[in-house]
Amino acid sequence: MMKYWDDIDSRLIKLIKNGYCFLPSIKSLIDTDKYYEIIMNETRNKSYNENCNSHIKLLNEFGFNDILAPKLFDLSKSTFNYTGSIKNQYHIVRNVFPNQLSESYRGHFDSHLFTLIIPINIPDSDFHNNGQLAFFPKARNLPQSEIINFLQKLYFKRFNSKKGFQALSVKKEILYENFLNYRPLIFLGMLTFHGNLPISDCYRQTLLSHYFDPSPSWGVGSLLRNIRKR
Repeated sequence: MMKYWDDIDSRLIKLIKNGYCFLPSIKSLIDTDKYYEIIMNETRNKSYNENCNSHIKLLNEFGFNDILAPKLFDLSKSTFNYTGSIKNQYHIVRNVFPNQLSESYRGHFDSHLFTLIIPINIPDSDFHNNGQLAFFPKARNLPQSEIINFLQKLYFKRFNSKKGFQALSVKKEILYENFLNYRPLIFLGMLTFHGNLPISDCYRQTLLSHYFDPSPSWGVGSLLRNIRKR
């Protein structure tokens, strides 16, 4: 298990430089089929599930909490002057169901400094539109105030469509990831505009971990999270 994290420091250097980095594949480390069944039984038919027990168990067992999170916390302080708590985290199971078009082209910036995506059930894109991630690393600078953050998020809403993603790709670098190799992805959540492409008749499950929201308690991200809990 510890060998998995041998080169984590060099990978995190790439994260800060490029806006994203990949971790080694988890396919030989984690029984993803087993976890998929367990998590589906726990989350049932909900698309978004916060702090799912089996999700948190996976993060604890495989070093994401004990090894990765503290390193991201140190980076948040040294790179972004983050002054909050290491406990400021938000963990979500994302289930996408067959032909669920409402989940496509929902482009956005996250409210947390870092976003981790762990693929659990990824359909083969040779036969399906598998809801691939499209992301624009460092599409903006870190907003210097909550007002700027809100206005920028509002401005980028204009790109929430297939044509919008194509138009933005003329101005900003766009990358695609289908996660068929089961490599977790970390990116700078607040700076990376991202969304998923359409999915056909297949199921997709990813685990999303968001680390360290620097905005005040009345900020946009906190407000949206409270709304989702209702």
